[in-house]
Amino acid sequence: MKIRKSNKQNKRILGITLIALVVTIVILIIISTISINLALKGGLITRTQSSQREFENQVVKNKDIILGLLGKREGLQTGSLKINSILKSYKKSKINPKFVYQIDGTLNGEIIYSDVASFEYDNPGEKSIILDDIPVGANVTVRAVYTPPSYACNSEQEQNVVIQEDSIVNVKFEDSYTK
Repeated sequence: MKIRKSNKQNKRILGITLIALVVTIVILIIISTISINLALKGGLITRTQSSQREFENQVVKNKDIILGLLGKREGLQTGSLKINSILKSYKKSKINPKFVYQIDGTLNGEIIYSDVASFEYDNPGEKSIILDDIPVGANVTVRAVYTPPSYACNSEQEQNVVIQEDSIVNVKFEDSYTK
């Protein structure tokens, strides 16, 4: 008799466990369906992507303001750097030659400025760019990182200057076509 009673109890427990499992699975399916619908139809992904694009646009738009505020917040005066690029000789081709320069500034052993500048030519001549809001006293290295094939840098490929207050510090690079 005890054996029969024991089997009945086991069947009841097993039945209750199976019902609880089925109910749990149904609840999980309902929750996941609602979550997926909210993510796709509610625009969650679209809004996230839109917010990311807006943030990136604001960072690019306000780069100069942010750099200027950082310098002023730390009590630093800022100066400017002018990069002059002179192309002495040129050969016309389907692709205009482009020269790329890396600009890195350090102050008290810390990197405080990093940027890239490039110049594209469609004939011989001189081009320049002025970079503002570099902290005064910064040791700036301007390096020619890319010179197109068949062109040679006629000046030093790496030039170092110290940024001065109320003046524009100059570096000059000369390149020419080498055939």
